[in-house]
Amino acid sequence: MDEITMKKIRADVDFRTLTRSRSMLSWLLTAAMLILYFGFILMVAFAPGALTMIGAPASILSFIIPIALILAPVILISIYVWRANARFDGLTAKIMGKFR
Repeated sequence: MDEITMKKIRADVDFRTLTRSRSMLSWLLTAAMLILYFGFILMVAFAPGALTMIGAPASILSFIIPIALILAPVILISIYVWRANARFDGLTAKIMGKFR
């Protein structure tokens, strides 16, 4: 793609909307994941008793580990994919249609 077309694409309102909304969603989901991870670490440091499994207080396995470290990333990734399919793909197709 030549430089003139690239400048036109970067100046396009739809392209700006696409990049802004993708960036905002990415940062929000990143912040959510960091809050979960650091929240888990803070719970380990300051409230380890809250992490023991119900019915097995001496257990070293926590019910939080599968939730915070496995299930939450899958949910956050699913949110991003859903949003990408619902909004970002349409905007991308619209932008590509303008500059073909």
